[in-house]
Amino acid sequence: MSIVLRLVLPFAAAAVLSTACKREAPPAGEDARAPTSQGASAPAEAPPATTVATSATPAAPAAAGSAAGSSRYDEAKFALVAQPAGTYAPGKEGTIEIVLDAKPPFHANQQYPYKFKAKEAPGLKFAQPVVGKDAAKLEPQRVTMRVPFTPDGAGQRTVSGQFAFSVCTEETCLMEKRDLSLVVDVK
Repeated sequence: MSIVLRLVLPFAAAAVLSTACKREAPPAGEDARAPTSQGASAPAEAPPATTVATSATPAAPAAAGSAAGSSRYDEAKFALVAQPAGTYAPGKEGTIEIVLDAKPPFHANQQYPYKFKAKEAPGLKFAQPVVGKDAAKLEPQRVTMRVPFTPDGAGQRTVSGQFAFSVCTEETCLMEKRDLSLVVDVK
């Protein structure tokens, strides 16, 4: 009987992997979306034939502190940027825009609960401390999320927080988090 199991299990695992992205579900909890350490390919609590994986590639901002003040991640599987959206005035609500572009063969995971957890900062008040998927525009290759905030006065303010997202291929889905920071000029 063990010989039969050894022959059948690889085919069953392949069948699960080939259809996984089409029937993916959002993670059960916060820990399921946490990036793993170098060398790991899946969360420890995941079953052996899971399609949930996290990137083992550490990321560093490619243009943090650039003239525009945007944080950017340009990785093999995706590009992520926080950018200004309009002008900013003291006491008036403004927004920043977070744009995730999946790079082929990856695509944006349409079922993932995208969110941005804002980090409190002097001179800023966020309309919501956590901006969820309902504020995101989902397209096959791109996710765009607008994050509202209100600056209390003129000058430079830093909008920062953590963005949780997912990109997939037909075989696997990666669940990622990146810290974003954007300096805006309030006039």
